[in-house]
Amino acid sequence: MFILHRQDVEVAKLPHPTNSDQTIFVLRYNGLLFQLLKTFEPHQDTEARAFWREINDQHDRPCVLLEEPKRFSVWGQMSQPLPVS
Repeated sequence: MFILHRQDVEVAKLPHPTNSDQTIFVLRYNGLLFQLLKTFEPHQDTEARAFWREINDQHDRPCVLLEEPKRFSVWGQMSQPLPVS
């Protein structure tokens, strides 16, 4: 369970492994990969934190709350890493 800022992470857009028409956003932090779950507007900070806590507590899934000036985003740890160049 992490609260991070944009300068702390690397975000990449990768092709979806099974659907070449789609892309996915991946966050890399300390050697771990996280997939974008949901984004929130700046005024939705309470909702973003509640969603982040729910994912951590109810689903027993490590996740990141990324705080940026123009949005909040919640990222869930990927169970199977994607090939990243």
